[in-house]
Amino acid sequence: MRLAVIGLGICGTQQLSLEGRNRLLQSKKIGCLPIVPSTLCESLGELGIPPIEDLGTLYQDGDVDEVNYQRLFDKVIADCCKYENVALLVPGHPRIGVTLVQWLEARKQELQIELEVFPGISSFDTMINDLSRDPLERGSVLVDANRLLLFEYQIEPLLDYYIYHVCSIGTPRVYFKNASTENRLHILKKYLLRFYQPSKQVFLVTSPCEPQSNAQFFEARLEQMETLLDYVHFGTTLYIPSITPKQLNKEYLSILRGIS
Repeated sequence: MRLAVIGLGICGTQQLSLEGRNRLLQSKKIGCLPIVPSTLCESLGELGIPPIEDLGTLYQDGDVDEVNYQRLFDKVIADCCKYENVALLVPGHPRIGVTLVQWLEARKQELQIELEVFPGISSFDTMINDLSRDPLERGSVLVDANRLLLFEYQIEPLLDYYIYHVCSIGTPRVYFKNASTENRLHILKKYLLRFYQPSKQVFLVTSPCEPQSNAQFFEARLEQMETLLDYVHFGTTLYIPSITPKQLNKEYLSILRGIS
């Protein structure tokens, strides 16, 4: 059995790679994870790709996240058994925050699946473009909000932080219709205040998911971060820009300048 997981990018077929398109054309059955533009099927048809099955009905609002993913996992495996050559379209990049892909990777040998993963443009790619930010200039950290709090990762304020999944802080359930439900954003704020001043500016960033639309930015002081809750949804990421370094290694600077 062959299964190709293909990154769709953030903006519908506008960011689908030629590599991904070619693999879709080889597939006997195509499924798509939910939270995709409503015009996706039509746009894919214009590229010569046969009709897809939207798996959105398996991802139910208010259900436990793992239960939702188990339904998706079971469906994909059933399709593999029936059609032998299956493709699964995933918004963004399949390796960034997609639990289903991690499960498939862990069980591919047991299930005798030839798994291929094709990269796509991720929200990180689009965000650094929206922010006009070079991720290497100050350094960048991508982290899941719940893992940050669970493992109490130490934050280095000299680096840019992109905190994912602020839509479901402190809850195992998925509320994609209203991400403020059971969202304990205040716990994240309390933790961040260990490392930043209360006046630190933080930003919610949402890259456009439709052609000709614009990125959205919402800003607040860290001490007032709960005011951003009404703008949180499944497409938002919390961006915290780095602080300016106050010291440097002068000896190493001399080496970089070629001064002996």
